[in-house]
Amino acid sequence: MGEFYLGMLPPIDNWEDYQTGFRLNIEEMAQVLQNRWNDIVVTISNPRTHYLLEWDLGNFPDYILLTGHIQDDLQTLVLNPGPKQIFIDFVLWYRAYIASNQRLFLYHSSFGSDYAEITTQTTQADIFTKWWSD
Repeated sequence: MGEFYLGMLPPIDNWEDYQTGFRLNIEEMAQVLQNRWNDIVVTISNPRTHYLLEWDLGNFPDYILLTGHIQDDLQTLVLNPGPKQIFIDFVLWYRAYIASNQRLFLYHSSFGSDYAEITTQTTQADIFTKWWSD
């Protein structure tokens, strides 16, 4: 299915012009991920790379259920989903993790401007219907 982005802004051309004040704390996010999932490998990356935190969820290296990264803007997650249910659970968990007044958008790397705002009212069915229904 390819990469999904989960970020504070909908897909736009000039990201630098539209930064929000929100920033993830890398160390805190690493700890929160490890506390939430037992079978996760979290790596804090070199600050000179495009991704500042990376994780593999699953029984590494036998199978990976979800891989993810935090981009260097400290606002955007890049997710490579495996099973749909794990992906949807992660998206909803992340929605609950960040402040409820912070806007959150989910979009696919190849779908251009097609996106969904993920609110505190978003359900599993909403996400499934948006991305996987015919």
